[in-house]
Amino acid sequence: MSFQGDFRPHQVSDLNLLFLLFPTVELLGKTEFSNPSGSIKDRVAQRVLANLKAANKIKDSTTLVVPSSGNLVISLALLSPQNGHYKVIGLVPERTSEDRIQFLKSLGVEIVRTPIEAHADSAESQFSIAKKIATDLQDAVLVDEVKGGVGEFMVTSCGEMHGLYFAQFT
Repeated sequence: MSFQGDFRPHQVSDLNLLFLLFPTVELLGKTEFSNPSGSIKDRVAQRVLANLKAANKIKDSTTLVVPSSGNLVISLALLSPQNGHYKVIGLVPERTSEDRIQFLKSLGVEIVRTPIEAHADSAESQFSIAKKIATDLQDAVLVDEVKGGVGEFMVTSCGEMHGLYFAQFT
C-alpha cells in the first residue's frame, strides 16, 4: 500500500474550515501564553513550590535562591505571593539586560550578578555563588534547574545541608 500526497504539517488560518474538512480531528495545543508570565517556567515554578510545600521544606520565611538567567526567577517571584510570600534571590549573568534586571527588581527579587566567564566548577560560577548564599542564609533553599537532570529539579535545603530534595515535574 502506498500513500500519496503531502503529509507535512500545514498552518491552518481558519479553524472552522479545518473542522468542516476533518470533523473528527482532535486539536491539541499548549497555551503557555495563559501562564502568569507567559513562560513555560510558570508550570515548573508551580510544581517546585508545591513539592517543597508538600515536603514541608519551605515556610513563609524561606528564601529561594535561584541561579537562572531570569525566566524561572520571574515565575517564582510572580507565584510567591500566592504561595507564601517567599523572598527570592536571583543570580543572573552579567550579560542580563538592564530591562530584565529592572523587571525582576519590580517583582521584589534581590539581584546578584555573576560573571559569565567563570567555569562551572569555579568558586565564581553562578551555581557556586548561589550555593554559598543559600548556605550563609538561615532558612534558604537553593533551586537548581540544571543539576537535577531531565525531568526534575534539584532543590537543596542549604539550611540543613544534609539532604537533597527533588521536586519532580512532568
